Amino acid sequence: MNNDSAPKRVCVVPDTCVWRSEPLLRTPLGITLVYTISRRNSVLGLPEVIEQELPDQIADAGLDAINRARGPSQLLRTITDDHFFTMDFPTKEAFKRHVTERLSQLERLIVREAFTLNHAKAALEMVNAKMPPNGDNNQQFKDSAIWQAVLSLSNRFSVVLLTKDKGFFQSRDPAKGLATNLLKDCADREITVKAYEGIGQYLNALKGEAPKFDREQVKQLIIPEAKSRIANEGERNKIAPTDLLSEEISGFATEIPDCVAIDYTLTFKLEPISPEWRIDRDDPRGVVHGSCYFLLKEEKVTNHYIQRVAIKSIGSLMARSFKDYDDLYPFPRPLPWD
Repeated sequence: MNNDSAPKRVCVVPDTCVWRSEPLLRTPLGITLVYTISRRNSVLGLPEVIEQELPDQIADAGLDAINRARGPSQLLRTITDDHFFTMDFPTKEAFKRHVTERLSQLERLIVREAFTLNHAKAALEMVNAKMPPNGDNNQQFKDSAIWQAVLSLSNRFSVVLLTKDKGFFQSRDPAKGLATNLLKDCADREITVKAYEGIGQYLNALKGEAPKFDREQVKQLIIPEAKSRIANEGERNKIAPTDLLSEEISGFATEIPDCVAIDYTLTFKLEPISPEWRIDRDDPRGVVHGSCYFLLKEEKVTNHYIQRVAIKSIGSLMARSFKDYDDLYPFPRPLPWD
């Protein structure tokens, strides 16, 4: 097989604005992005120009939040008439440490791209020519440098740029795609770069690109393991799973054409283990969140793991809800992004 014809791995590059607006990718959308990158065997692109400014950007965002919180904290002090009432706010240095810690957590996904002299020269040329992401009265050297890093990463990866800066888009309209000069850069290098206005737009696009697979077949393959885990949890509460009430099964393309990343939620009805035992709560349900890979040609699932099991009734939690990570997939399953 000719390796040159093999598809490139996807490299997702959130720009600084995305890292700040979805602080350190710890929001539900940020967690979803990290999880999706992990399960699709993609990577997280981190140009040096972004990594260098990220600590200050996050620290500024944190300090801004502190300033907004000082007023409410003084109000609480007044209401309680507690002159010793204080709130310990993080320092700028503490915020920067959080950046270091988060990047360390994401290290196995990160691919870095150094800021080179060639990047700087090319970015300066874009600024001087007032070409997007620059404008007549809008000089964006850092954004131009990010674009140069994206082009370099595209030699090895299929790059997706996530940005809140409309300057990257034609007529500043994300619906129209990349600006004409940026498309020309791609055409000259025979590469393709996709750009989206933030995480949500990208994740929704992935839904539209979901590969075709037999959901019923996948469901039948994952039910035994999922039901077994619900049974283990239900035993302590003297209840057992019976009917499958609902399923949510999503598929994501990976860099391997015949391999689909599966993310699912299954909900089972629960019944008493013995007739004399009665459930004193209404309508209990067993919920399983998990994921796996589905091999289309072999018609089997691999790397199946359960990330969350919960037994719930209306308004209460009957059994522990826990996360079951392993070393291969350390990133938690996200909240649904709908």
